[in-house]
Amino acid sequence: MQNPYEWDAQKKFVKEANLFLREIRKHLIEKHLFTKENQSLEKAIWMLSLSALDSGIEILEGLKKNKIHVVSHLLRHIKESLELAKFFSLNTKKSSEKVVKWFNGEFISYRHYREYIRDELKDLTKFNSLRNEYEELSKFNHNNYFTLLLNYGLGLNDSLHHHGRFDSGIAIPPNTISLYHSYAAHYILNMAFEISLLKLISISELLDFIGDQNLNKEVKRRFEIKNQRR
Repeated sequence: MQNPYEWDAQKKFVKEANLFLREIRKHLIEKHLFTKENQSLEKAIWMLSLSALDSGIEILEGLKKNKIHVVSHLLRHIKESLELAKFFSLNTKKSSEKVVKWFNGEFISYRHYREYIRDELKDLTKFNSLRNEYEELSKFNHNNYFTLLLNYGLGLNDSLHHHGRFDSGIAIPPNTISLYHSYAAHYILNMAFEISLLKLISISELLDFIGDQNLNKEVKRRFEIKNQRR
């Protein structure tokens, strides 16, 4: 999103992103079919990708209704689902063994993907970037003080007012709403291209879905900071 502070831009983003993700999900559902007994790598990647897409769509529904608490928790679910899918897609001896265990109902950590980046590829820059990004998202799930503050506005004498004070959602700080729209835009776009890298959909098909929306008119800014002459 180029201008997340604009309400019209927020509505436009939610509408376009919702159509975009639903097209991708429809494609994955219609183009791939697996039986319950199937325990292939392709099925595992497919299911994890659909799980991420479901979370993305639920995030957009949450943004529509200003349910920011739901949005913050689902962002991390997208990342965990796709990192596990990317780990499985490596098709190494270790990842293949983990796929079998996953189908047997065992918990397989998304951390295996980051560990592969660090231990096998020796790419510490990428490893640290992935780890730092995950730690930032985890602050929303683990009750970090500053992320909890996003749920409050300031009243007289800096008194805290929780956003649930009014059922309409009017008490949610505008900067908080904008922040979540920016997060959602980042993770939804990344998710789409990562699903393409997992070979469930092609880049050209993704671009077609964007073009088919025919909603690419830019929202005019209503608020703008102008340079002041001194």
